[in-house]
Amino acid sequence: MTVTFTPVTANYKRKNMHWERDNRYFYYPSLFVSPFVTGTDCTKNDFQGASLIIADSGGYQLKTGIARKVDWYEILQFQERIADVGLTLDVPPLSKKGRLEYYDKSRYEKCLQQSTINANRMLEHKTNKSMKTYAVIQGKDFDDAYKWFNNITKDHDFDGYAIPIAEIKNVGDIQSFYDQIRLAKEINTDFHFLGNCTQLSMLIYSRLAQITRKNYTFDSSTASNAIRYGQYFEPHYHHRMRFTKNEEHRVKFDLDKRPPCYCPICSKHTVRQLINNPMLTMLHNVYVLKEFNEYSFTVVQDYNEFSWLLKKIVESNSKYQKHSKEIIRLITSLL
Repeated sequence: MTVTFTPVTANYKRKNMHWERDNRYFYYPSLFVSPFVTGTDCTKNDFQGASLIIADSGGYQLKTGIARKVDWYEILQFQERIADVGLTLDVPPLSKKGRLEYYDKSRYEKCLQQSTINANRMLEHKTNKSMKTYAVIQGKDFDDAYKWFNNITKDHDFDGYAIPIAEIKNVGDIQSFYDQIRLAKEINTDFHFLGNCTQLSMLIYSRLAQITRKNYTFDSSTASNAIRYGQYFEPHYHHRMRFTKNEEHRVKFDLDKRPPCYCPICSKHTVRQLINNPMLTMLHNVYVLKEFNEYSFTVVQDYNEFSWLLKKIVESNSKYQKHSKEIIRLITSLL
């Protein structure tokens, strides 16, 4: 079994990206590609060196109105040109209130039916037999997610499944996260977790793989927040610092010295160079995340080590501290 981090690609035509074998920093062959980042006309030649490409369907972007309208067949053609794994075009049951979006249960049935139609069509019209197809499941609680799974598999089995995994930001997210991990455990096949790569989630994916002996992948765009916001992941606890040109918001390091990190990027550059080239900071973030993923995969082979690290992560993160006992109780009861 494996647990593989697939960074969301950004600025994919730049040189020295992590999937390129001649990259001067490090080679990491996995990536997650969205058609609304790369465009639907790219080919596998645009990602020379990558050995695992997971292609999103863009269902989230379509639903939230930040991408042009495309149909399931255009997405399928895009995936078959470039991907090892393609995700079915889902219709997330989301609504907006002002700038905020929320899970809208009143839209669940309509979105479920259209998502099932899209998934069946994509599987039936696929011609690239070497590309695996994962069906996307929506649902914030176990019953909704399991109903979605049962509906989408009435006519077809898929090579695996994917779910937008909740990130624990408040007390309401704890049960959703637990229910979605429980779903993956009960379905007991290869799975992709969409959009969550915290230390806590990486540790749990690894423990789940140890139990089920299945392969899991996960993605996140957080590494590329370096480009948007200057975010730099502290290498040990992943606290997010700012490497930005805005002095008021910038971490107070000596600009002409190396950052306190020995990754292949920071060992070659000063803080000033990372501030002036956020692509370098993004590569640092990718490296930090993939290193922790590999570390957690080793830790979970011993249950006592897993329990110790779970407790340490939960109790040291301010987001979890108010509900640390409940998080640890739920996770250990499942894993």
